[in-house]
Amino acid sequence: MNDNQLLRYLANALEPGHREEVEAQLMRSPELRVRLEALAREVDSRLAPRNRWRIPPPGVPSGRQTFSVASRRLAIMGRPLAPGDLFEIAIAPVPLPESVWFAILSHGADGWEVRFPDSEAEVVALSDIPADTDGQRRIQVRASGQTGRQWWAVALVPMDLAIDWTLAPEARWSPLIDGIADGTVGVTSLEVEVEPLRAD
Repeated sequence: MNDNQLLRYLANALEPGHREEVEAQLMRSPELRVRLEALAREVDSRLAPRNRWRIPPPGVPSGRQTFSVASRRLAIMGRPLAPGDLFEIAIAPVPLPESVWFAILSHGADGWEVRFPDSEAEVVALSDIPADTDGQRRIQVRASGQTGRQWWAVALVPMDLAIDWTLAPEARWSPLIDGIADGTVGVTSLEVEVEPLRAD
């Protein structure tokens, strides 16, 4: 069993039959349990050191509705992505896009935080984003001001998940945090490399 399968197990991203197979192997193999515990500690220390968000590492989708994402910088005269530049996140096709809205998260000094939406008026059903001929839906995101590697995530939130928009962000997003933890909310992360803007 490879680390990717164990990460998908940790992220609740395995189908029930596969999950049972992993659990059976974990029961039989103390070495595999040690590896799983080490991976869990690594994920927790790297990606969720300061808050309760359980965002999987890039490339490991989580939740009952798994999906993939890819990023692409928008062309600016051939230069690398710089702080404040726009880049695009392409969300692979998912069943029933009208049943979910999307949230964009980023990882900074204080851990994960929701960057979009800020209010109930900004909530957009995934189906409201036009699909390309390949079924992908593209969202433009502005890179944060820090250089180096940036972590971003997309969460597909069920329309019926109750968010109290009158609360401060720390309390407002508790249902989303819980939904990601229990697999109700699908989430996938990605990383982008941001380079300092050079004056040529």
